[in-house]
Amino acid sequence: MKLFIVLAAVLLGTVCSSPVDPRTIDWSAVRMLHQTDAVRAKQGLAPLTDDEVRSSRIADGQMATATQFPWAVGVLISGSSSHSFCSGVLISPRFVLTAAVCISGSNTLTVLLGASDMTRVEEFIGVSNILAHPNYSSFFNRDDIAILTLSNPAPIRDTIRPIDLPRWSDASNNFNNWAATTAGWGNTGRRENEPIPIQELHFVVDSVNSNFVCGLSHTFIRDTHICTSTDNGGPCNGDEGGPVTVTESGRTFLVGIHSFHFSGLFGCDRGRSAVHTRITEYLGWIQDNTDVSIHVTTMKTLLLFTVAVLSTVLSIAVDPRQIDWSLVRTLQQTDAFRAKQGLPPLTDDEIRSGRIADGQIASPTQVPWAAGVLISGSSSHSFCSGVLISRRHVLTAAVCISGSNTLTVLLGASDMTRVEEFIGVSNILSHPNYSSFFNRDDIAILTLSQEAPIRDTIRPIDLPRRSQVGNDFNSWAATTSGWGNSGRRENEPIPVQNLQFAVDAVTSNLRCGLSHTFIRSTHICTLTDNGGACNGDEGGPVTVTESGRTMLVGIHSFHFSGLFGCDRGRPSVHTRITEYLDWIQQNSDAIVEP
Repeated sequence: MKLFIVLAAVLLGTVCSSPVDPRTIDWSAVRMLHQTDAVRAKQGLAPLTDDEVRSSRIADGQMATATQFPWAVGVLISGSSSHSFCSGVLISPRFVLTAAVCISGSNTLTVLLGASDMTRVEEFIGVSNILAHPNYSSFFNRDDIAILTLSNPAPIRDTIRPIDLPRWSDASNNFNNWAATTAGWGNTGRRENEPIPIQELHFVVDSVNSNFVCGLSHTFIRDTHICTSTDNGGPCNGDEGGPVTVTESGRTFLVGIHSFHFSGLFGCDRGRSAVHTRITEYLGWIQDNTDVSIHVTTMKTLLLFTVAVLSTVLSIAVDPRQIDWSLVRTLQQTDAFRAKQGLPPLTDDEIRSGRIADGQIASPTQVPWAAGVLISGSSSHSFCSGVLISRRHVLTAAVCISGSNTLTVLLGASDMTRVEEFIGVSNILSHPNYSSFFNRDDIAILTLSQEAPIRDTIRPIDLPRRSQVGNDFNSWAATTSGWGNSGRRENEPIPVQNLQFAVDAVTSNLRCGLSHTFIRSTHICTLTDNGGACNGDEGGPVTVTESGRTMLVGIHSFHFSGLFGCDRGRPSVHTRITEYLDWIQQNSDAIVEP
């Protein structure tokens, strides 16, 4: 009476160092966690017979393709007298995450990989070490996470691939209202007496709920949980440990592993949140106990973790790989800026609340002159944008660098996870007439400690010709670029991952003055109908194109910040470059054509 769901694995799969041969298991008797003798004993219940083990009815899901969730793994738990099943997620060729509830007690574990179809499992690999979180408590639903070490590295292919983990910059993101995908082989409710694992990997997409809403359905909900609605379906028995993922800018990453769900009179009903272990709360523990690269070796929020391999760090006093990027502040959030306004310093939890006009993502070669400017003070870091005007010089806003700070320029950074060059700044020159009060002469020249390498993704911008001095550029289409707040999610850290840009018309200074005070001839303004600059974009390039030649007409200075952040409808104000050509030429090696 053997039901070999994985019968075809005899021909199609590889059994690697597996102490229990899955081909010899009576899969019709494989049990959900709730049906194991150990769990029932804790509840004072008698063991179930094989005929009693499957009776749940759950929210439905969709069938996954072979390459859709290559990180999803099955976890077969073999006890002394029976077998049970959970889901899991591959986070590196040697490590799998699953729920601690799955592996409590002494069991033998086998991981099933490339198993979107359980009749065609590609790899069976044994587990050489099991590490449950030291604070795991099934009673308090706490720290339900475990790391499994595979006895052999998983082969990487289209159907078997580790999932990305969140960045440290996501540590404070609650992901509320994000679309999240939960996957697993648990009960589907498509037929009665359904064995687990079911044959096909299933998934469901629902929105992330707030923990407050989640707490209305469950007890002991804490910060280490992340919850999803079950309006479109949800996980059930057998899905414990399975991946919960979200996607941003084409990158899919793990935000949770399934922990528990509501089991009512009719099984895993829809309408009540499903509860998962929040991965951002365990990044340090995962990094300490696996070979997974999470940016840095300590609790640093390093958005730029790939620079260790992908970038060159040149002559910098502050190593960007050692910065807690979740605490990098916009200029408006710095202690010095707030002190001028008579305001107390902000706490780390208060620093990100802007809502801004949206922008578009730039390609790596679209704005190769855009530069990030990291400003490192004695106790904190802030961020601005800038523009490369020669191999040795960068323009930025004077407001960014007032005071004694250490500056680092980021080049080839259209994707902040793949910054190509970090170069220190050897000299900082603010315009001598700069005034933050009068919004005057907000421009500065940074001298790089090394020449910037020139390539498709790193190239200086052309300056206006002298013949264009006096051109107001009114009604020209202007492009503003930067890594400031995008308004695409709440509590957004800066710099945002992808360089953003917005194209709007240059508007007259007369019209601009209706929205702002102290507008003068040294300013150039753009509309914000299609998007606009916001916090973190200060110093960023504003360009126009004429006869195929793109040139710099402004660097962003300030914008309107209302009740709702950087609202559309009021012009953005930039420093007009044609007014500073002489000063730039005298203090840099940039070329100004006649």
